[in-house]
This record gives sequence, C-alpha cells and structure tokens, in this order.
Amino acid sequence: MKRVFVTGMGIVSPLGNSVDEVASNLWNGNSGIGDLTRLSEFGWFSGSNDFPVKLAAELKEKPDMSGIPAKKQRNIARFARYILCAANQINPTRLFMPDNDDSNRFGIFLGCLHGGIEEQDQMTVSLVNKEFQINPLTAVHTLPSSAAGKLAQVFSINDSPIFTGESTTYLNGCASAAVAIGNAFRKIRCGEIDVALTGGGEAPISPTTLTYLNNLGALTRQTYPTSSKPFDEYRDGYTLGEGAAMFTLESEEHVKMRGGECDIVAEIVGYATTVEGFSDTSPDPKGKGMYNAMKLALADADIGAGSIGYVNAHATSTRLGDAAESFAIRRLFGTGPSVSSTKGHTGHSEGAAGAIELLLSIISLRDSLLPATLNLTRVSDCANLDYVTVEPRHRMLNFVMSNSSGFGGYNSALIIKKNYDV
Repeated sequence: MKRVFVTGMGIVSPLGNSVDEVASNLWNGNSGIGDLTRLSEFGWFSGSNDFPVKLAAELKEKPDMSGIPAKKQRNIARFARYILCAANQINPTRLFMPDNDDSNRFGIFLGCLHGGIEEQDQMTVSLVNKEFQINPLTAVHTLPSSAAGKLAQVFSINDSPIFTGESTTYLNGCASAAVAIGNAFRKIRCGEIDVALTGGGEAPISPTTLTYLNNLGALTRQTYPTSSKPFDEYRDGYTLGEGAAMFTLESEEHVKMRGGECDIVAEIVGYATTVEGFSDTSPDPKGKGMYNAMKLALADADIGAGSIGYVNAHATSTRLGDAAESFAIRRLFGTGPSVSSTKGHTGHSEGAAGAIELLLSIISLRDSLLPATLNLTRVSDCANLDYVTVEPRHRMLNFVMSNSSGFGGYNSALIIKKNYDV
C-alpha cells in the first residue's frame, strides 16, 4: 500500500480566496456570513427583503481567473469557475514530468451536489418571461461533472492535457467532496494512479435551493450573522454558503521522483464512508452512521481513537444533526479529542463542505491551532465534549479527523497526519 500526500491546496470561499487569507480570517475569528444579496440577480426577487431567509455566506470578491486562457473561461457555470480558480492556485502542471509521467495515471475526482443550479434558475426565469434564446451549452455546463472536463482542458503542457486518467464526480449529498477526496486517496494508495486533482465546489445560493431548504426547515431565518452556532442550545438552522477547495494528492514515489518533498502539507492516512439507511433528511438520533464512518476510518489508518487530537465536525447548526454527531463522537472517543465546527466561519457550502473543511483541518495541523466554534456559548442537548469555543486554542497535533454528512444518510471521515518522515 502506497503512502499518499497532500502536496498542494487552493481555496475560494466566504473567508477569502487564498490559503493565507483564509488562515488569517480563521485565526482572527472572522466570519464570512452576511446579508443575502445574490437573489437580486434574479427577476423573481427584488432582493432578500422578499424572502424569509436573510443570511448567506457569499464570496466577498470575484475569484481571480488570471492565467486561465480566455477561451477556456467560456460557457462555465459559477460552481465550476470556483473549482477552476481554487485548482489554479495550486499550479497542477508543475507535478507532471514529461519524460517520466503518463497522463493516464493523473486523475480528477470531484464532489458537487448542485452543479449549475444558479444557471438553471436563470434559465427558468428566461422561460417564464418567454425568452427562448437560451445557450444550448447550458445543458452541458450546468452538469456537476462539467467542472472535471474544464479542469482537464485547462491544465496542459504544450496543449497536451495532463489529467487524462480516471475522472469521477461524486454526488453524495453534503459529503460529496469528502467522498471524492477519499476515493482519490484510495486510488493512489492501491497504485491505480500516481496523482489526483481532487476536491469540490458549490454555488448553491439560488432561489430553488434556498426555497426547498427553507421549506424543509434546514435554514436559519435569523437576521444577525452570529445565528450560525453549531452545538449551541439556541441553534435553529444553518446558513447557506458557497466556494471550492482543491488539492493535489501524490504517491510517495511520485513526490520523491520529482523532488517535491518540500510541497507536502499533510499525509492522508485513513478514510471511510457509510450510509445509515435511516431517513432521507434526518440522521439516526445517536449518530450510528457517523460513528461507523469514524470507527472504520481509524481502522483504515491503523490507529487508535486516542491518536486523534482534533475533530473538525460536520455540525451545521441544526438541532438533529449536531446532536447526533456529538453523540457519535462521544461514543467513539469519550471526551478525548478537541472538537469544533467551522460552519460559523464559512456557512454550509453543501457538497463542497468536506473539501473546505479538510483544508481548514490542514491549516490547523500546520499551525498547531484549533479553530473556535463561533457563537457557541451554551451546550444543552449535545454530548459533553471538549468543544473549542470563543477563540482558537493552541495544541500540538499529529492526527486530525474531518467529518462530513449529507442528506440520504451519507457519512464520511478523513484522517490526516502531520508529516515528519518522508
């Protein structure tokens, strides 16, 4: 079994559009949550005043597309643009050694739940207004899998694509990106490929998504940005977010072949995913599926529960989900590891959450700091855990776990290690 290292990462998010900017905002306790403004782009709404949901975690600045050929930026949905920008920060072409590498052993693995839902909503507005001049390529560039095709087109050397191996897009609810990263890890570990470009992205802040999540009771209707409060007694729903995080994963042999040891930011050592079979939208009250995913991930990493120093929880600020995950963590770990959720910083970016939170977990591992659970002041119905509250906490870490869950009962856990011995 091969060792698998993270050798590059990029991000666009409500906390910032670079790893350094995101880290600075994370450690300074800043939040990307604010007023919902995106609906003003749609003809059905004059703005968020006409809608019961008032908050969203929107990108504050347009992602930088410089360095990407203009012709490759055409016919691209917002979610795919986010993914492309995050990947471009890594400069994946630097990993390809023309004299030694086979592009068929370079794969792309993405997670995305909604795809081009915003563009589909805009198309619906046009149809309602009896405007039938719709770009025929809309059917292509709104597919969740369209982002992988764009990545393969953009990253090339002398017009020859370097990622021509397996390409898979996963739709596992809000665990989609974590599942994509986990399967990329497995493909490299078993020797099927040498390098993976992996992660996920979402741009779900649209009338359709906001409406069905609001009707489901998943979103907070509060008007103050501190309303996202995972594990807190007064939590009442999550704030919808957006963004993308991307990574390059490499086998140890490939890292050494190109002399890239200095690029390593973490090692992925364990992964597992499960499905509960309990409900379409509600978790098992005791977190059975998450418990199993975490337990299997520990077995996959061949480490004990006591090795995990920090758990980045999926907790989104919903009553059922946060409680179920807390009970699962308590059952498996006791009160051992520190626990926090970063949703108060980023909102919930749905299918991209697992990628964004893995990146935040790597920053935590790198900086020996634990992110605070913003706005958590009182725990009542969740398990008694070592929650990180108020402000970041210094702690030397070796192993960190990042959890993800999604509608349909999907659960996943990724374990990363601080690397000392390449």
